[in-house]
Amino acid sequence: KGEKGIAEAISFPIFLLILILGIRGTVFQGIISFLPSFFITTGSSMNITGILTGIMLASGLLAQLLGGILGDKVSKGKIIFLSLLGLSILFFIFYLLMIQIAKGYTLGFGFLTFFLFTMGFCIFVTFPVGLALSAELSQGGKIGTSVGAVMGGGLVFPSVFLPVTGHLIDKFGFIQGFSLLLALSFVATLISYLAFPNTSPTLCLHLQLLLLSFFHPPYPITVLNVLNPFSSIASATFSWSSFPGVKAYIKPPLPVPVNFAARAPLFFAVSINCSN
Repeated sequence: KGEKGIAEAISFPIFLLILILGIRGTVFQGIISFLPSFFITTGSSMNITGILTGIMLASGLLAQLLGGILGDKVSKGKIIFLSLLGLSILFFIFYLLMIQIAKGYTLGFGFLTFFLFTMGFCIFVTFPVGLALSAELSQGGKIGTSVGAVMGGGLVFPSVFLPVTGHLIDKFGFIQGFSLLLALSFVATLISYLAFPNTSPTLCLHLQLLLLSFFHPPYPITVLNVLNPFSSIASATFSWSSFPGVKAYIKPPLPVPVNFAARAPLFFAVSINCSN
């Protein structure tokens, strides 16, 4: 009975939430663990390093408070997805800045403060929201088991990935080690997008259209449908300027011009008709 109860508590949505928040915890612990060493090795003083790290942690005071308030009013899945998307974008920019710092360039204290505070905010805002969502997704009255599994995932994942990150830093350098954390942040964002498909249909559609511009096909294509399967908004028709006669039937309607070149789609329910 106990084994069955645990299996019932860890449903597929809970499993996805464990992955998302576990990877998020890995990114957070990795940044907090290795960023001070990176600053010191690039010439920063202990005082500046401690202040910058403290600023990132201090952002949690505001982020967790606002996360709890927003969680009562907005979709919790939307908060998790958008916060992870914001974290990935900010972390990517900060990663590019780290490359410049490693080459000897000096960045302003205010500049670093902004990025560390906003990155910390995006991480911490998901803490109360994730726990509340795990309780909502629990089945069979197994709230405690579901919440415990989600919290445990946040501890297990860092214990696995942080030694790997440290090994990469020792072998190849800080930039290569942080590249793993950056990749994990995008993985968590992608999983949250797939796990919470109803969070932001318009934003998700924008991402779908951007994916169409990544790959040049070796043959002419006609895009029949670029559909958001999770939206019930009526379709709208757009002409694609790069290829006359190529049209995309899109829902929901976009508030921006659709002028991407017609390219081979990657995924996300895109239907194409290939012609020679």
